[in-house]
Amino acid sequence: MNGTPRDLLRAVIDAPARVAEIPAADVPAILGTLAELQATLTLRLMSGAHGNGAEPEAPAEPEAFLTVQEAADLYRVPPHFFYRRAKSIPGARRLSRKCLRLEAGALRRYMAKRKA
Repeated sequence: MNGTPRDLLRAVIDAPARVAEIPAADVPAILGTLAELQATLTLRLMSGAHGNGAEPEAPAEPEAFLTVQEAADLYRVPPHFFYRRAKSIPGARRLSRKCLRLEAGALRRYMAKRKA
């Protein structure tokens, strides 16, 4: 078997039994070509390209947190409503005994579920 490392690699891919015909001196070059191919394919996987021409989705921005007063004004309930239910509201974060923050998206889903 003679040729460039890519030609030798193609020949082995087509007929794996021919690997014994590759001269030992050409093996490092073929392994280098395989490593290059592996790196290229790994980069493609990591880039999020799905092969369908679509751009990968942008990562979602982290949700904003609301103060209790902002949430109370938004949902027209008294502030103590959120303090009393803090343990059952997903995304509620107690920063201290009297300081509570509510993740906007999680609170929206919680309040929608309550109305249903």
